[in-house]
Amino acid sequence: MLPPIQVYFTAEFPANTGALIEQLLSRGVSKHEFILDPALHGLSPTQLFKHQNCSFSHYPFALVADTRTLLELEAQNVPTLALVITRSHTAFDEWDLYDGPDLRLLTPLVRLALLRAMAQERFTLDNATHQRPNLSSAEWFWDPPERPFRFDHKMWQVKSLRVDLIGAIQACMELAAKDADCEALYLSFESQAARTGQAFAGTAGRENQ
Repeated sequence: MLPPIQVYFTAEFPANTGALIEQLLSRGVSKHEFILDPALHGLSPTQLFKHQNCSFSHYPFALVADTRTLLELEAQNVPTLALVITRSHTAFDEWDLYDGPDLRLLTPLVRLALLRAMAQERFTLDNATHQRPNLSSAEWFWDPPERPFRFDHKMWQVKSLRVDLIGAIQACMELAAKDADCEALYLSFESQAARTGQAFAGTAGRENQ
């Protein structure tokens, strides 16, 4: 059996409202673990990921019920959650992708600085491509290394996309599948949402539009 998918509450939901979200998500095939911790209130997706020590435990993604979710419920609108997906990149990864002049002629520290700069530029450009106001966001940050000069020093990217409850259930099922390409799936969800200008609504939602 697959591990549960984590759902974080980053706003103070009334007990009945939080229970409603849990009940609706539980209609899907995937199991969920609901985290209600006042220390998480007000955190952005990136702040939440850092607070969790750069890990969502079982998967490189999680769902977040935030202030926007709460306001949508209070206004009796269709509620949306944030689907948050993460990935990491190192200087080693950048070297594997590099096809320019031989970097081995450089000193190790210069080589490391160049590779890190290229990695930063890669995520910066990717973030700019996937920033859509009110629909999706993307940020990156370096995870502080234990030692200052390390080629395996990780740079993290945190992207989030608004999904309705049906979209959340479908997205989690696909992302949690064995050998799932989470980045490719996320881009597919994001593309589908961008075409309508609304939260990702899943296959059924697209068919009804």
